[in-house]
Amino acid sequence: ELARERGGAEMAAAEQEGTQAGLREEVASLTAQVSQLEAQVGTLQEDTASSAAKAESRVAESAAREAESGARGELEARCAAAEAAHEAESAARGELEARC
Repeated sequence: ELARERGGAEMAAAEQEGTQAGLREEVASLTAQVSQLEAQVGTLQEDTASSAAKAESRVAESAAREAESGARGELEARCAAAEAAHEAESAARGELEARC
């Protein structure tokens, strides 16, 4: 009887040890999966930061082009005004010369 109980206890201990070993393997597997996911999250964060920087750069370039276009338009308007003033001055000079 005692030997049978001892054998049963040994079997239960072996079974429990096997269960614990299986749980340790599962924990190790889950830990590895978590590490992989953390690495993927890091990569995604880097990609997101890179994409955001590129988008900011494109926005800045677009704003610079708009500013350049505005400055070019203002310069063209000033040139047109200067040409008109020069033409008016020439016309006035011509009229003055005609009078003299």
